[in-house]
Amino acid sequence: METTFNIDKIREQLPFGAQTEIAKKCNVTVCMVNRVLNGKSENTKILDAIADYLTDFKQQKNDTISRLASLID
Repeated sequence: METTFNIDKIREQLPFGAQTEIAKKCNVTVCMVNRVLNGKSENTKILDAIADYLTDFKQQKNDTISRLASLID
């Protein structure tokens, strides 16, 4: 499948519980999200939700790190 290009790297970046949150957002089962993350399905709705989740997660993480760094100075 086409999406298997770097899906492993994407899956590795997701925190614990992300698959459950993505499944709730898409109104699908965690198993379906897992199938997409294993490259066995190319459900674009789930792929979009994964991209949105990871974008938000990384932004929140960067913001938190910046806030913590500012407290050190």
